[in-house]
Amino acid sequence: MTNPYTNLPIGAQPYIFSKSQNLNWDELLGSLKAGGYDAFEGGIGKRDMVDLCAKHGLHFAAVHSTPSGLQDVNTVADFLLQTPARSVCSSGLLKWHERSRDDYLKTIEVLNQTGAALRERGIYLHYHNHEFEFESDGNFRGIDLLSEGFDAGAVDFCLDAGWVAYAGEDAAQWMRDHAEQIGFLHLRDFTDKVFCPLGQGEVDLRAQIETLPLLKNLRGIMVEQDPNTDEPLQAMLESRAYLKQEFGI
Repeated sequence: MTNPYTNLPIGAQPYIFSKSQNLNWDELLGSLKAGGYDAFEGGIGKRDMVDLCAKHGLHFAAVHSTPSGLQDVNTVADFLLQTPARSVCSSGLLKWHERSRDDYLKTIEVLNQTGAALRERGIYLHYHNHEFEFESDGNFRGIDLLSEGFDAGAVDFCLDAGWVAYAGEDAAQWMRDHAEQIGFLHLRDFTDKVFCPLGQGEVDLRAQIETLPLLKNLRGIMVEQDPNTDEPLQAMLESRAYLKQEFGI
């Protein structure tokens, strides 16, 4: 029976392992594949990770970077074109803690230029949100500036739906309202503002999953969790099992 939600593979975003010491990536990627993951989001220039993904049958689907890490567009594009990945997820503004209207507008300008240059080479740029873009000082919200300012032919959103919910928004409604602007998706869960494996928190994941057929430009789905657990692999495996058991994806 055809899956009613998505035909895209479910991938692992490895941020949860960022505080782990002396990781054996060969064993880890093998465990993620055995646990049901089919894709991976890595880093720019990490050729060894690309090779390990291929070894274990994981699709190297995307890389993650800050906007400043994308300034040398040719280096970014040259690396991706030697891999299966054609998506770049970019987090934050040009300066992480500087979030004035001007900071947003400068970042939008840079991302539009970078995204246009990448798109010419067949690579898609996606802006990865956190909760702060949904904050308001009474005059503007960053998320609205981004949504209105992005050139549709250059950059869209890697929507982290968990952070949207963390900010107190209805993530599923935002996904429906901005379906055409979502090119990549990160799923996460939390309870009492502490991130946890999918299905173990308070996020309405079913409402989010049910929007997937509306996201016609979606290129990838990743599970993400912050490194707040002593058992990161177990957490990632529990998240993958939940998606399979609850939604068949």
